[in-house]
Amino acid sequence: MASLLPNGEQQFCDATGVPYAGGSVYFYVPGTTTYKDTYQDIAQTNLNTNPVALDVAGRAIIFGNGQYRQVLKDAAG
Repeated sequence: MASLLPNGEQQFCDATGVPYAGGSVYFYVPGTTTYKDTYQDIAQTNLNTNPVALDVAGRAIIFGNGQYRQVLKDAAG
């Protein structure tokens, strides 16, 4: 069964507290550049895109299984 990733329901913000509106989060197998799947639901039936696009508030719901390396980028990449 999947669980929320540590940042799954958090708002992603920069150092000044401004949300990463339109930003993205990439998910990889730790220590590699190999993409690792995340999901839109706990049953792991609906894949997220990789990268996961953040909404205008810098948020996304992300379920996963196991360990991940996350890379956060702003809307400009």
